[in-house]
Formats: sequence, structure tokens, C-alpha cells
Amino acid sequence: MSDLHVRRIPFEFEDVEFMWNKANPEFAVFINAVSFWVMGLEHFLVKTMRDIDPAISDPEVAEEARLFLKQEAVHTACHRRHVKALIVRYPELSEALDLTIEHYDKLFRDSERRYRLAYGAVLEGTFTPFFKMIIDNRESLFGDGDARVASLCLWHFCEEIEHRSSAVKVYDHVVGDGYYKMRSFIPMVRHVGECTAMLLREFQKHVPGEPGAPYYGSVLTRRMRFCPSNPFGTIPIRERLAMVRGVGASVMPNYDHDNQPLPEWAATWFDHFDRGEDMTQFYGIRREPRIEQ
Repeated sequence: MSDLHVRRIPFEFEDVEFMWNKANPEFAVFINAVSFWVMGLEHFLVKTMRDIDPAISDPEVAEEARLFLKQEAVHTACHRRHVKALIVRYPELSEALDLTIEHYDKLFRDSERRYRLAYGAVLEGTFTPFFKMIIDNRESLFGDGDARVASLCLWHFCEEIEHRSSAVKVYDHVVGDGYYKMRSFIPMVRHVGECTAMLLREFQKHVPGEPGAPYYGSVLTRRMRFCPSNPFGTIPIRERLAMVRGVGASVMPNYDHDNQPLPEWAATWFDHFDRGEDMTQFYGIRREPRIEQ
């Protein structure tokens, strides 16, 4: 049986700033794009899994898919709160949300079933080396940022590693063509890149520079040049290269997603959650509730 757990955490983002980590503004912009991107991606994954459900004949795979869907739905709900808080501050960002959802709705309409499954499987498979790099370098990426956003993302990334093989198991059960999945990697990367570029254009269009952050506009301009190291400039090059090698290996046929190097800190996060601690501001700079006068 699956060992996935559905954890519900009451994140709140009232008055959250767009530049929630002024010590690392490029990473802050990247994470904001992730929150918007999740709205389209996880809606797509949920529809893909629901569409394929009748074709799953193995009860264990069906249970894995069910819990995977539940985790993804909870992730979407929490990122939606973050996105809504940013839209309250900058209402025209609602256009970015609409465009992101349409980007993935179009993918669902225009692609065949096996490609939709391969897209999810290959993307989810790359998350283990990618999020391991982020979690291992959490101090330089999240440590000086708003604990609400930092804690949201670290929770999400830990659970992505927990269900790292779920989408792959469904793909292998229903399609089972490892070479087709491998060939789907480049189109998937291109599609994600198009969505990211669109989000950065929308941010640049609708979010003015904030007081105290004169570098803000230049951050977005540099990100538009697609230098993938920019948000991760604080991470040692050897770790970034290791992540790239891990992503490349993850798309190969017969890759064992279950038995890979994992971030040790993820176990720490799960342990604190299991103790019943408040995880809404578990990491980063805590924000005290606003007191009404």
C-alpha cells in the first residue's frame, strides 16, 4: 500500500509582499512564478489522473494515484491563497493567473492521453534532484524571507519528494513505454519555459518597483534572459551541476525513482509535523499577526 500522507496546513498570506525575500530578490521572483505556475500545472495533473482512472486495474497503483491527487489538490489550495494575496496587492496579476490556467487547459485539450501522462511522469521525476538542491540550500534561499512563503514552499517540496514516483508508477502501469517518456522531456521543458516566460512578462507589466527595492526592475529584466542560475546564484556550482546530472538521469528508461539521494532535512520537516507543531511559519522570518486598532 502507498505510504503517502495528506497533510493540511492552514497557511495565511494576508499583506504578503511580492518581494517577500529582499535578501534574495531573484529567488523571490522565481517562487512567486512557481505559485502561479502551480495553479495551472496541478489542475492539469488532477484532470489527467481523473481521466486515466478507469484504465488503472492494479489496486495499489489506484491507491497511489488517489493519494497523489489528494496531495496535489492540497498543494494547489495553499498556493492559491498565496496567489490571491498577491492579486489583492496587484489586481492586474489576475491576468497572469488566467493565462497560466489557459496554458495548461490548452495542453490538456490538444495532447493525447499518453503524452499527458508522460508529461506528468517526467516532470515529477525531475523534482527529486531539483528540490533536493533547493532544500539542501534552504538557508541561503529562504532563511531571510517571509516565513509564510518559505514554509509553504518547503512543505510542498518535501511532499513532492515523498510522492516522487507516484506519477511514474501510473505512467508505467497505463503506458509503460520508457523511451516515449524520455522523448517527452524536451517538449515538456519547452512548455514549462513558455509558461515561465509568460509569467515573468506579466510580473514585469503589472508589478511596479517597490519602495526600498530599486533593483526590482533589473531583477525581472535579467530573469527574462533565461539565465537559469540567476535564482540559484547562492548555490555552489558543483551542487547545481549535480542537480543537472540528476535531472538528466531521471528521464532515462528504467531509472529507479524510489532509491535516490534525498534531502536529509525533509525527514526533519516530517518529524516536526508529526509532533503537531505549527508549520505555517516553520522556516524563515516569522510575521506576527496584525493587531487591529
